[in-house]
Amino acid sequence: MEFLVFFAVSFVVFQVFGFLTYKYEVSWLSTDYVWLGLAATTIFFYAQKAEQDYARQQLPNYVSHLSQMRQMAESTVQQKINTLDIMHQYGPADGLTGSNEYRPEIMNLTHRIQGFTGNLQEPDWPDRMEDFFDCTKFSAGLIHDATKLVATDLCDSFALVRASRDKKNDLAKEAEDGLLSAVEIHIYPLFFALGLAIRLGRTTADFRRKWPEKKACPATAELGGNEPEPDALP
Repeated sequence: MEFLVFFAVSFVVFQVFGFLTYKYEVSWLSTDYVWLGLAATTIFFYAQKAEQDYARQQLPNYVSHLSQMRQMAESTVQQKINTLDIMHQYGPADGLTGSNEYRPEIMNLTHRIQGFTGNLQEPDWPDRMEDFFDCTKFSAGLIHDATKLVATDLCDSFALVRASRDKKNDLAKEAEDGLLSAVEIHIYPLFFALGLAIRLGRTTADFRRKWPEKKACPATAELGGNEPEPDALP
């Protein structure tokens, strides 16, 4: 309601100004900078509010997506531990060649994975995964293609979690209402009301300034017309 009252008061004030100061054409033309500037800032504000509303609508989807990525990563970790156990039991695909290096590498990679599985029990681990998982360190020193593939799959799985988490956090930050937003939501409608009132005042000034010209047009047309010649006497 206060916005309507502010607009009504501003409207009356600038209508009076426009009616009384209509001859100051340059001054009223310069008000374009004022009301257009106010309108531009208002458009910018409402564009931000539209993006904020969109973020709020999308946030539940990304919360659900992050939960899915998290479950997938946890499942992948357990699958890779089981895979490494089978690989250690049966040895390399090319027989016993290189098994002296192959099995220790499997054990080393298994220990690396087990080193961070305890962190996966915490509900907030996606938010602090950088504290316990570094793909570069995790896959460092691997020689065999099979172990490299296991490390790559795990790195890809955690990369999906990180990407989903970052997107969710960005949307949450964008959707959050801060103090500035609370102030803006009261100020920018006032800007719009003031800009509209100024423009309507200029319209009144323009109309009043040009009205005498419009009023004189019909008379000018009549004076400039051809008068009929008197009939000739017989």
